[in-house]
Amino acid sequence: MKSKTFAVLVDGENISPKDFKGVVREVEKNGDVAIQRVYADWTQPHRAGWKEILHETGARPVHQFNYGVNGHLF
Repeated sequence: MKSKTFAVLVDGENISPKDFKGVVREVEKNGDVAIQRVYADWTQPHRAGWKEILHETGARPVHQFNYGVNGHLF
């Protein structure tokens, strides 16, 4: 039987970096995670907490400028 494949696309402004690994683990219970991306305005100093998690998980940071309230949502 063919395994399901998932992408984990996260709004890094609305989830804590410490919770990201748990999200990925939950998705992995249902199949393979082929893509991990975290969207955020990476110019903001308070995003520095993501650096270690991104390196550990191999998740790709995707830069999205914040153009106002909810301007970063996709």
